[in-house]
Amino acid sequence: MENLANLARQFPHIFAGLWFSLAGLIPTFFVFVIAIELFKSRISGFELDTDILSIFWLPLIIAAIFGSTLGSGVITCSKKESAVKAILRGLAVSLLSFLVYLLVVTHFLKGAFDFFPTFFTILFYASIVVGWLVVFVGMAASLILYILVKS
Repeated sequence: MENLANLARQFPHIFAGLWFSLAGLIPTFFVFVIAIELFKSRISGFELDTDILSIFWLPLIIAAIFGSTLGSGVITCSKKESAVKAILRGLAVSLLSFLVYLLVVTHFLKGAFDFFPTFFTILFYASIVVGWLVVFVGMAASLILYILVKS
């Protein structure tokens, strides 16, 4: 664990980006499994085309970007900062990643629908289905990172 903590201290932005991206796998995989279960009757000869892969990889890339910019503060903060601040950073990373991802998804759907009503509808349902998990995972990942680096 000490080697991992040293690596995080040496490369805080890269490490935090990878850390939050890995944490983002949990809600992303959850949504992926739900989507496949809901639509498996409509999918014949299921193939992982670019649309499916972008649905899977895009939230991880967004989480990595926000993790490296906002989440790296968990690693670089002084020893005096509390775990609560680390948790709030994780909350910010997860919520911003979630919102940006939904904005991108809505943007791709805007040709067929009005942007804002579609965005708020997707936000409402996505918050019920997976938003709670995104928040929990972001906060937990940030707290675990804080404990890893500060110990």
